[in-house]
Amino acid sequence: MFLSSEYERAQWVEALQVLQEKLPPNTSQAHTMSMVELQGWVTSCRKFLKTNMGSFLMRSTRDEPLLIGDLHLSVASLGGLTRPTACYVVIEVDSYGHYFRKAKTRVIADAVEPAWNDEFIIELEGSENLRLLVYEEAAGGVQLRGRATLELSRSWLGPKQTEQRVAMADVVLTCRMKFSAFEETIRRVPASKPAGLFKTPIYQTTKKEKRAVPFIITSAVREVERRGIAEVGVYRVNGSAVDMNRLKRAYESNPYEAEQLLKECDIHAVAGILKQYLRDLPECIFTSEAYNKLFEAYTIPDQEQRSRTYLHLFSQLPQNPSQACIVFLIEHLVRVAALEGQNKMSLHNLATVFGPTMLHAGPTRGREAELLANSTSDVMAQSGILHYFLARRARGEPIQILERMDRSL
Repeated sequence: MFLSSEYERAQWVEALQVLQEKLPPNTSQAHTMSMVELQGWVTSCRKFLKTNMGSFLMRSTRDEPLLIGDLHLSVASLGGLTRPTACYVVIEVDSYGHYFRKAKTRVIADAVEPAWNDEFIIELEGSENLRLLVYEEAAGGVQLRGRATLELSRSWLGPKQTEQRVAMADVVLTCRMKFSAFEETIRRVPASKPAGLFKTPIYQTTKKEKRAVPFIITSAVREVERRGIAEVGVYRVNGSAVDMNRLKRAYESNPYEAEQLLKECDIHAVAGILKQYLRDLPECIFTSEAYNKLFEAYTIPDQEQRSRTYLHLFSQLPQNPSQACIVFLIEHLVRVAALEGQNKMSLHNLATVFGPTMLHAGPTRGREAELLANSTSDVMAQSGILHYFLARRARGEPIQILERMDRSL
């Protein structure tokens, strides 16, 4: 059984240990369990789990909106240890009721008060809680030293950085964090001169580079497929903010340096810089006009009609760069999903990650765009639209349909 959450895995281990202690003292460790006994164990384990698995499903319109945007998290230090040890911290965040590992700090060895000051930018996609787990490396293996859940709320989490001291039994983890809502990340300030690569319309970049797909997209995809396509949680786990900033500066100033730097950075930072580039585009690669029409088509009840509308709208996009970039990315994501058994990233997971990134309203609609970007249902629509194209391509069906022109007078 694969669990995407290490926090929940720790809960299962504790539950099993409690049940093992209740076994008769002479029970053989090699005892073979029947399916009925196994089912009984699983049912018993659920009673010991502390996670409220129904919190997401039982939400109402009176509840605070789920968080969608960027969480800037700095893992500062750990206090309360009584002896030098080797520690690291794992960060998990929920996404529409399911938890995923998002980041991991460096391992600091032989320290009584380890200080990481590791910074991460964690994408929140319909999130309510942040989980922190502290691990200790010992001679007998890795042990969980402490864990805690922090409820994410706009009541205390905002654009200004705040410090949180999280108690975990006998240790205290100090973190600093702030939150940028999704509608703020897509808002653009007009400039009198062309902005950098990450804020330049994609058609200007392709025209300058004289290529159908920007170099940053092709190089990042190539590196992910070279050494990260089987990595668990690729595109879901966030990379180091330091590595991503280095990559961003390199792409802005020297593409040749960026190509070399890609080989040195953590693969999650490489995947993250691709998502950041797409998210920072002033207009999504599907174009704002097509996005509005695709969003309307998403509500069409008839599946066949909705499919025809999607394909028709896609055929109306500019072949370069929109269609070329979209097809290139979809082909890549289908290859990633083909290794789901290793990377645990299904088409649905990838659509959830890339939907709001490849399909967003853009900055031109003012307050309307902000409300749209902040709506959980609309984020799910963005993911659903992208999932249609991914699933169609995964089945070997084309997404570029040449439509017949009616030349009759």
